[in-house]
Order: sequence, then C-alpha cells, then structure tokens
Amino acid sequence: MNNNQETQYSAQEVMETARYVQQIFRMQWPVVFSWGYSQPAAIQFRNMKALRFHVNGFLHQGFVVVALNEGTDLFEVYMLDEKWNVLPGEETEVYFDTLVDTIDRMVETSSANSLQYQKQVEAYMAATAE
Repeated sequence: MNNNQETQYSAQEVMETARYVQQIFRMQWPVVFSWGYSQPAAIQFRNMKALRFHVNGFLHQGFVVVALNEGTDLFEVYMLDEKWNVLPGEETEVYFDTLVDTIDRMVETSSANSLQYQKQVEAYMAATAE
C-alpha cells in the first residue's frame, strides 16, 4: 500500500481499538482519573485507529490522542490544545505496559520525583481550599 493513501477503518474497528486502550487504562484507573480524564471518543488520527480524550493535568490541559500504529504494534501519544492543534512532545514508540506511565509523565508529573509531585499536589490542594 502507498504510504500516502489514507486507510479507512470501519467504525467498529476504530471502536475496538478505543476499547482496547480503555482496558489498559482500567489497570490503573486512579492514575487515569488523576488527569481529569473525560470525553473519550473513538477516532481516526493520522491514518491510525485511536482514542481521544480530554485531560486537566498539572502539565497539560486539553486533549490527548492515543493511536495504535499497526506497523510497529506500538502506541503513539499526542497532546492537542483546545483548538485541536498538535503540541510538541509526542511519544511515538510506547509499549502497552508503559502507556499509562507515559501519558502520566506527559500530562501530570513530567520527570518529577514522587516528593516533588507530592509538593505540587499539596500546593494545588491548598490553593483550591481557600
């Protein structure tokens, strides 16, 4: 197949991939919900089947797209702003067992150690309690 051709997937195929991503998320629901996970939708993105969802993390507020690259059998993770523009910092070779940790690092914790992250959470809680 010519790489410039766009593959059309059936709605069922796209939905199956989105459900697969959500099954991976279910293994670590508390982490996923810490991002403010909402508005999940099965979509096609850059010629791949994907799950798009909204987050409200410390580092990123907007959309995240998790796309399955069937050629490599790995995930690609993209951050989008509220106007659907792709932001820098995508991850293109993500194994299923590191997917949640990769998104968490992109959306919530960066490379912060647990003590730094705990301080961020405490500062946020103190600011919202006022």
